Amino acid sequence: MVTLGGDPVKDREDAQRLEKQKQKGALGKQVGGDHYKNMDIQPVEFLHKCNIPFITGCCIKYLSRWKNKNGVEDLEKTIHFIDMLLDMEKEHPGRSFLKMFRHIRIIRNLKLVHNTNKFVKQSQIRENEGKAITWLTRYEMSGNKKLLCLTKILVSSMISANEIVISFPTVKPPNSFVGI
Repeated sequence: MVTLGGDPVKDREDAQRLEKQKQKGALGKQVGGDHYKNMDIQPVEFLHKCNIPFITGCCIKYLSRWKNKNGVEDLEKTIHFIDMLLDMEKEHPGRSFLKMFRHIRIIRNLKLVHNTNKFVKQSQIRENEGKAITWLTRYEMSGNKKLLCLTKILVSSMISANEIVISFPTVKPPNSFVGI
């Protein structure tokens, strides 16, 4: 077997990834980086399929890429967009027309829960990012602003934890300190 980089497994995975990108058309191409290419489901696919509004979509996009693109800056953008959404909700409460059509809303919500779980799992989104994305989509289902506040708190804690990890590497205490 001829290999490009010396590792037949890695070369086969790279070839499969390139083939997938070709099949995806425009989604297989990314301008400015590769932080979405390695996701089985890209945020834009998920957002389009679930008809997620722009501001919530931006939050999901930043949460799904922060570790692979802009780091803490993307988490700060998420909080900024949540703040904008909360401000707009004050001006125009209950903006969703789906609140009028209960049966349509129920079907949409079931699809949204299924697609959110699929996106988080297949895109290998980490636990906290997955919780935040789930809370954002549930906000879109219910209009419950408490979910936005919870998401904001979680993302803020992710920023704090990330800054602490960068500044102070985690060290396991010696056994003599366990239980103190």
